[in-house]
Amino acid sequence: MNQGRQSLKEPLLVENRYSDDAIISERNEDIHRITKDLRDLKEAMNDVSVLVGDQGNDIDQIDQNVAHADVSTEEARKELKKASEYQASRRKKILIITLIIVVVVFVVIMIVLWQTGVI
Repeated sequence: MNQGRQSLKEPLLVENRYSDDAIISERNEDIHRITKDLRDLKEAMNDVSVLVGDQGNDIDQIDQNVAHADVSTEEARKELKKASEYQASRRKKILIITLIIVVVVFVVIMIVLWQTGVI
């Protein structure tokens, strides 16, 4: 009877051992899958970190460009004001020269007419 009990226990032990091995194997696979998923997540987070860093650099560059554009616009405004002043000054000079030429021509005509006796 002792041998009968032992023969019944042996298949149960073998079955338990296979069951335990299957559970351990399944847990190992789960651990490997979780480890791989964590590596993938770490890689994705690193990629996101690089992208955020690049965007930060892009935003800094945009900010610098806007500041430079502001300075350039102010300088351009000053240059346009100077150009406008030069243009107004040029108009005045042309007007004065034109008036001088008209007066000289009028004086010459008057002299010629006076010498010819028309006046």
